[in-house]
Amino acid sequence: MLTSLLELLQELRNDDDGFEQIFETAERELQRYDIDFEAEFHRLHRSRVRSSRIEENNKNPYVFTRKEFYTTLFRKIIDQLYMEYNTYLSTLNETLCWFKHLSPSTINGFTQNDADHLVNIVPGLDDALLLFQEFKQLAPSIMRCSSILEVAKIFKENSKIYPRASIVYQFMLTLPITVATNERSFSKLKLIKNYLRSTMDNQRLFYLLISSIEYDILDEIDMQKLVQDWAKMKDRKVVVY
Repeated sequence: MLTSLLELLQELRNDDDGFEQIFETAERELQRYDIDFEAEFHRLHRSRVRSSRIEENNKNPYVFTRKEFYTTLFRKIIDQLYMEYNTYLSTLNETLCWFKHLSPSTINGFTQNDADHLVNIVPGLDDALLLFQEFKQLAPSIMRCSSILEVAKIFKENSKIYPRASIVYQFMLTLPITVATNERSFSKLKLIKNYLRSTMDNQRLFYLLISSIEYDILDEIDMQKLVQDWAKMKDRKVVVY
C-alpha cells in the first residue's frame, strides 16, 4: 500500500494538468464569494528583488505568477510527503520484516536468524537461542490458531512459561497501525495535562502518560506490595516522645 502511495505522489508531482484543474476549481470557488483571486494573490505576495549572487543587475524586482508560486508550493509539499513515507517504508522493510514468520500460517519458517534480529529490535530480550527454542516448542500450538488474536490468548495464559516469546508478541501487537503517533500522543496528553495540572514537571507528566496508556499492565500491579516497596525506599524515622 505504501509503495502504491509513493507512486501516486510521483504522478501527482509531475501532473501539470492536475495542478491546472486545482487552480481552476479554486478560482470558481472564490468567485462564489466575490473574491478576486488575482488581486488577493498580489496583495499577499509582494514582488521580490533577486539576490546579487544570482544576478548582478538586480534592480528590477521579480514578480511571481500565481501559477508558478502555487505549483512550486504544491511540489514542495508533495516532495516532503514522499520523503517521509519513503523513510517510513524503509523502516518497515528493514525492521518489521523479521516479524513475518510469527503468524500461524508462517510460524514454521521462523529461524535462528529471525531470533537474532528480534533480540536487537525488541526491548527486554536477552538470549536469541532461548527465544528460538521457545518458538520451536510453541510452533504446533500457534499453527492450530486461526488468527494472531488467538495466539495472544495462548501467551496470556502462559506468559511466565514462555517469557521471551510473550515479549515479542506483546511488542508486535502494540505497534501503531498508522503513522499518526503524534496525534495519538497529543490526544492522550490533553486528558492528562489539563489546566489544573499545568505546573507539573516533565518527568511526572511522562510517568502519568505511561500509566494511562499501559493501564492494563497497571491494573495487574499489587498495590499493597507497591506501597511496601515505596515505604522501604522512603525509610522515614518518626520521633516518639
